[in-house]
Amino acid sequence: MSGKKNVIVLGFDGLDPYYLNKFLNKLPHLRKVIQEGCFGILKSTIPPVTPGAWVGITSGTNPGKSGILGFFKFDRTAYRFKLISARDKQVKDVWDIISNNGYTCGLVNVPVTYPPKRIKHFMISGRFTPGRVAAFPKSLERSLKSAGYISFIDITNLAFICANKRLIRINIEKEITNEICVASL
Repeated sequence: MSGKKNVIVLGFDGLDPYYLNKFLNKLPHLRKVIQEGCFGILKSTIPPVTPGAWVGITSGTNPGKSGILGFFKFDRTAYRFKLISARDKQVKDVWDIISNNGYTCGLVNVPVTYPPKRIKHFMISGRFTPGRVAAFPKSLERSLKSAGYISFIDITNLAFICANKRLIRINIEKEITNEICVASL
């Protein structure tokens, strides 16, 4: 062994610790990772919304500093809401620092990583990726597409309806989600 250490970070969005403990006996591999590695329950961001929380984890900043407050950002030029993307981040993520210092890293399905950017190894975009898959390098994206890989959530299958100051996400394929994001209009 060369003396190099490898680190794997697993994050489960919205995983209730109660249910994790309740079903851990049915998840032997995850139980082993928890027992032999480090495990902790994170305090969420304010507001406790997926995009801001994940960018907070990956950048060490709060939503006010990162610029990622929720699922949508108001586009003042088009006078409409648009889905957030990695382009909206106002901070560097840990993989930017890792890559810039010569180390390699790989990302799989991390929210708010579309469009994937050049890092020293690979990145497969997660939530909020338009289309089926987006990855860096492009050769990886082509391989994933040919294998039938689908990103965590395909936003092209979602409709966004704005009513009564609430943005409601509904899957067009009849699989209705229960995610309601309050927005100030």
